[in-house]
Amino acid sequence: MVRYTIYSVRVVVRTLGVSYNKLFKLLIDKNMKKGDLCEAANVSPSSLAKLRNGENVNTDILVRICKTLHCEPGDIMELSYDDELLAVAERAGEYNARNNN
Repeated sequence: MVRYTIYSVRVVVRTLGVSYNKLFKLLIDKNMKKGDLCEAANVSPSSLAKLRNGENVNTDILVRICKTLHCEPGDIMELSYDDELLAVAERAGEYNARNNN
């Protein structure tokens, strides 16, 4: 007979996210509306919506925004790691099985 013991298992996935909150704080500091930024940087409102939602955008868009606001990419965005717990298994006890050898 073979005896198995199941122990606790945790599966955590680390993902990299992008936040553009710094961009929107900078717009407030410069007293600039989002629509004004779209016009000055030649950025579509849908691209700005992607930034608001933390979605991916073309690097060219970020460069145009930085040129318009006279800043660096690090002034308008930041990277963050998010840990997501995918699975947890506690000790389930012991399992007895016959050895079929």
